[in-house]
Amino acid sequence: LPALVRRARQDWRARYLKPRTQGAACTLASLLLADGQVCAVNSGDARIWRLRPQADGSVQWLQLSRDHTAWQQMLDDGEADAGQADAYASIYQGLLRCLVLDADDPDEDGAAPDDWLHIWHGQGAPGDAYLLATDGLHGALPEEQMQAAWQAAPSPHAALHALHRAYPRAGAQDDVSMVLLHTDV
Repeated sequence: LPALVRRARQDWRARYLKPRTQGAACTLASLLLADGQVCAVNSGDARIWRLRPQADGSVQWLQLSRDHTAWQQMLDDGEADAGQADAYASIYQGLLRCLVLDADDPDEDGAAPDDWLHIWHGQGAPGDAYLLATDGLHGALPEEQMQAAWQAAPSPHAALHALHRAYPRAGAQDDVSMVLLHTDV
């Protein structure tokens, strides 16, 4: 999957890079499930969660993606801890990396090839669901609220619709797209 994402970025640049499109940017969330193995790749702050049903009827949420934000970098570097999120200005949620339509190739500028990608590998299980969402969803809905909406719904399809309805009610300023993959691995 990482090679496919890199190739798609090269194709995007080759086809659309023009003076008037220079600097266009987007985030990415992608998932490949094959033979019970899962590969999740993201760039920017689009997110991917694995939702695994538990024996007690609850659902275990695991964020597979890693945000490419200043805040995440501060967490990684030990300059802040997750409990301090409200104490920092929203500017720290700004992206450090995402897919940018520019003349510079991140794989050719001396940086490690995966600096603009986050790659996660793992094993799937029967009943797993994978939620891929653009950056807007997590910015408007706290994870606890997302999980509660999911848990209250009678089916994964209904849960996805509940999340989509909760998003504008939370006063979100951005649009949101969500995709759900429910597996029987």
